Amino acid sequence: MNKLFTIILVLLTTHCFAEYEQLILEIKLQDTIGLEQKVYFRLTGDNFNRDSLDVKEYLIDQLDRNDDTLANGITFFTHKLKFRLVGTKYEAGPLITLLVDPFIITEKEVKNLKILKVLDDSFLFRIESNHTYSDNLWIQANYIEQQFIYLDCCAWSFYYFEKNDKIIEWINLIDGFNSIEELESKNILMIVEEIIEASQDEKIVVMAYY
Repeated sequence: MNKLFTIILVLLTTHCFAEYEQLILEIKLQDTIGLEQKVYFRLTGDNFNRDSLDVKEYLIDQLDRNDDTLANGITFFTHKLKFRLVGTKYEAGPLITLLVDPFIITEKEVKNLKILKVLDDSFLFRIESNHTYSDNLWIQANYIEQQFIYLDCCAWSFYYFEKNDKIIEWINLIDGFNSIEELESKNILMIVEEIIEASQDEKIVVMAYY
């Protein structure tokens, strides 16, 4: 099952970029008190004009439209992590970018924005686990186990970089589901939410597919 899922994921990620456009912006941000820093933002959808992203007012408008945190301001990220899925003998696994360590700044506090890099990405999937830059110490290693579940129109994959009693309990729970009916009756969503909530303290990456 895991090998089959890896092959499907590699093929989808490799061949669906044009259909699922997403940009990762590397930006030099200067605030009104003169502090400059490099930040990141994930821009999704196909209704933005790449040629206009260098215009401050247009860029801020797009950042505000794409910020789904419901914060009173724009949420930027201080760091990014790289996470590579295990591939097949024919293709390398896709490289996943995680934006971590968020902070919020209001539009009035932004003095200037300058795009340093624009990186193409895909939003075929989304990282749902919680991470900080310190996770870079373990997230570049190979994960030791992978699981995949599908329910209705959603799917999740779980990548475990360590095993302890709690993680083994989750693995056994997910392995115990043999049918869609059983997944629904056991309320798999509660287990997924529990894993995501605990991910800040465990060496786990959770990816969702919509």
